[in-house]
Amino acid sequence: MIILIDMDDVMADTSERFYSVLRARYPDNPEFKVDRTHFHIKDEYTPESLNLVEAVLYSPEFQLAIPPVPRSLESVTEINNRGHHVIFCSTPHEVYETCVAQKYKWLEAKLGRTYARKLILTDDKTLIFGDRLIDDKPEIKGLITPSWEHVLFIRNYNCHVQGKRRMDWSNWREVLVEL
Repeated sequence: MIILIDMDDVMADTSERFYSVLRARYPDNPEFKVDRTHFHIKDEYTPESLNLVEAVLYSPEFQLAIPPVPRSLESVTEINNRGHHVIFCSTPHEVYETCVAQKYKWLEAKLGRTYARKLILTDDKTLIFGDRLIDDKPEIKGLITPSWEHVLFIRNYNCHVQGKRRMDWSNWREVLVEL
């Protein structure tokens, strides 16, 4: 089986890193709350705060300092060791200069070069062939009907989504039963 896995907020705890940096830089700004309600971080904030948000998200050192989502590294290793093909499928930020190389470096630092070489960056995940896509994005649209089933990685901003299998790294064995 080919298992496609998103990086941000599935493998890498991007939200945790983002909010810890944001709170440290701007501790008195009440707008920088922790509980996200939108998939896109930038949709949470007023236009007046966006420059502060982007300064954090697009800083060169941001991506490499993101911690892994708990249990993600062990789970991916186990999925791979069961003989499945793990491919990381991620969308680069608008300011790609600060994230493309860093995504590869993050994977290499956390899982090794072999896993880092399994990264595909695309703006349209429907074009990538696979059996399952584990992703936190509530709805994934693109140019074609995807070959994969979208398994929704549980986050507070996608709890309203119905009709999809949902998982996190504590229950992946139950959700992906055929693995």
